[in-house]
Amino acid sequence: MERKVALITGVTGQDGSYLSELLLEKGYEVHGTIRRSSVDFRERIAHLEGHPDFHLHYADLGDSMSIIQVVGKVKPTEIYNLAAQSHV
Repeated sequence: MERKVALITGVTGQDGSYLSELLLEKGYEVHGTIRRSSVDFRERIAHLEGHPDFHLHYADLGDSMSIIQVVGKVKPTEIYNLAAQSHV
């Protein structure tokens, strides 16, 4: 059976953290993107950061090259775009 690999943008949000938990329970390798400039607290995913199948990568949807690099490195079988602009 092929291993399922998920890439989640917006992994630090409520939906991203719940989706990460669900996919990890189902045996997925889960990769999430976070922005270098983000001031978001990572408290929603803090309990996942030690999990051997949970990985974080710096990338920003405003920088297409950073996304391309992560996709090329991770080679996800599924991509979930949950990122949103959180400031005005």
